[in-house]
Amino acid sequence: MEKIEKKEMSRRQRMTIRLLEEAYLELLDEEGEVTVAALCERADVNRTTFYRYFSDMEAFAEEMRSALFSKFFSLLDGIDVDTPSFSTELSRTKIGNALEITERNEKLCRILLVDGSSDLAVRSLEEHLTLLRDTARAGCGEEEADLCYAAVCGAIARLWVRWIDGRFAVPKEKMVLLIEGILLRFYDLVGSGILKTGE
Repeated sequence: MEKIEKKEMSRRQRMTIRLLEEAYLELLDEEGEVTVAALCERADVNRTTFYRYFSDMEAFAEEMRSALFSKFFSLLDGIDVDTPSFSTELSRTKIGNALEITERNEKLCRILLVDGSSDLAVRSLEEHLTLLRDTARAGCGEEEADLCYAAVCGAIARLWVRWIDGRFAVPKEKMVLLIEGILLRFYDLVGSGILKTGE
């Protein structure tokens, strides 16, 4: 059965998903591994209901991790390196807020991101730094822009996951500067004109 989007769900359906999510985190924390049978028993949800929303446990786990990254990276929406105001406090505040939420969700990160999840982080970040992609496309050819965009998202996402894996050993303020530096270097590369098609 085709997965139902959360925005299309009824209140009852959203409650069922929430029960499954809570049960999953509890079991993962306690057992380290979760089966569909154990999950449904803990959440008091029928297995048929589980399969109405998810094809298997891996799909469910990926949805949980994706939602976590989206929570972090949605705060970066609207960062635009193509303005004089980029290096002002507004952009640093957005990055800082996203990192702060990551720190506040440390236990959740430990439970959900034990495998690193770098590729999922990259995909999630690519969904949210859209102004960056649009800036790149305005400054050079589409193929070059997409490569630069993928490189930047990959660098930031892997840095983020490494920071989580390292238990936030690097101070948040330094992380803000690292991420801002990556974004500014991206803009310098695109703005220099060396990536323009045919040059």
